Amino acid sequence: DTMRSSPLMTGFKDRLWVGFRCLVGREVDEAVKEHNDRRREAASVFEYPGTSRSSGPEQAQLDRTAYLKSVNETTITASAPASCMHDEAAKAAILGVAALSRFLRSAKYETSDELRFLAHLSLVPGLPDPPSPDLLKAYVSHLVDAKALGLVALYVSVLGPEDRVETYVKVCLVTDHGEDRSLVYNLGASYFPDQMEEVLSAAVGSTILSDAEPYAAKLSSLEWLTFDDCYALELLSKSNLLLRQLMSRGLFETSQSLLVTHLPPHTVQTIRDMVSSGGSGAGL
Repeated sequence: DTMRSSPLMTGFKDRLWVGFRCLVGREVDEAVKEHNDRRREAASVFEYPGTSRSSGPEQAQLDRTAYLKSVNETTITASAPASCMHDEAAKAAILGVAALSRFLRSAKYETSDELRFLAHLSLVPGLPDPPSPDLLKAYVSHLVDAKALGLVALYVSVLGPEDRVETYVKVCLVTDHGEDRSLVYNLGASYFPDQMEEVLSAAVGSTILSDAEPYAAKLSSLEWLTFDDCYALELLSKSNLLLRQLMSRGLFETSQSLLVTHLPPHTVQTIRDMVSSGGSGAGL
């Protein structure tokens, strides 16, 4: 209590250190008393140099610290005031995964560093009540804003299936450069290949159906479906959707641009090959 009341012991870690040092000291005192009791017992037959004949002072010390026997990590941590979010997290981690889950559910961040810390903390395995995916989604958004596209797919891959698709669709919608798109596609296809067609179809469809998007952006969005021939049928479907939209509004030159410039010349042949081999395009 004297050490913890010192003005130098102002932080969570300082108080925690004092508590643990007291526990260690108590264990040492008990070990010394037990050892000396055995020496005193043997000294009646074989005198040991330096053996104290009286156990009184040692027992008195143990009596003074008897309350420490009921103290453990939980009681020390719970009574130590945390001074910042990182201290609160350390405190929760010492108390156990249940406390860590509660901390994550209530934690708030103000800086990108705090967001990164909380996002990684939410990945701790074995949490009894997994935190909301909102932390990871927010961190993915931060990575996109920071142009760290090489990391995005990795964090998206640990989300649940629905959140994974929803989040990566948003990533695709804000990625409008060829090299960036190629990187986003390749990493997504590496981490969650079975969901990439759903992601790309949703991203392209959303762009085409949006009234806020210029036609140049709608035409450009078709690029997402040109990275692999396995998307040829979906590319044809979305191109047809956009073509009907353009024709209904009398944009014939733009329609011609779609057919000549944005639709890869080998797409039709790829679809024919699929149909001739009995693939999923046989009904078109």
